[in-house]
Amino acid sequence: MYDYAVYSKDAPEPSAPSNPPPPMEGPGFPPSTHGTAYPHGPPMQPPNVLVSSQYPPGYPQYTVGFMQGQNMVVTSQPTVIMGPVHVYEQDYLCFSVFNMLCCCLCLGIAALVFSVKTREANQRGDINEARVHSSTARTLNFVSLGIGIAITIAWVAYVIYAIVVVKSMYSNAYGPYYSG
Repeated sequence: MYDYAVYSKDAPEPSAPSNPPPPMEGPGFPPSTHGTAYPHGPPMQPPNVLVSSQYPPGYPQYTVGFMQGQNMVVTSQPTVIMGPVHVYEQDYLCFSVFNMLCCCLCLGIAALVFSVKTREANQRGDINEARVHSSTARTLNFVSLGIGIAITIAWVAYVIYAIVVVKSMYSNAYGPYYSG
């Protein structure tokens, strides 16, 4: 069969083989064109190629050689893409919508405005402005949530108090045996 050449970084460039391998014929192989004329010249053979890896230090460095007339040898290495790290500030958009609908409408709308400003600053890449707007949106959301919880507790206490007062008024009006 064919020899696959894998060379180290210091190996000399491979040379062309002295005698080419015989053409493969038979079932499963294309018909041989050995000794026929080509209308546009002979088919192109891959040139002697030396490929060296371009990986950062710490990764194995390889040089792979391909010789003319042989099948191509492909070695794959992990791809390392190093680019700028994008830091995005949290925009609290869902939290703002929840607070606007369920807790405190006016503070929820203000938090929603600052959430949108945070998202726009993140898209522009202005991290400082995004950080300021994100902090404001978070503060408004927590204040709105606190007000919403306080209003809910006050409403439940009022309803319980009203039920107790109304029940005592009916029991005084209709007698101690009233169960309404």
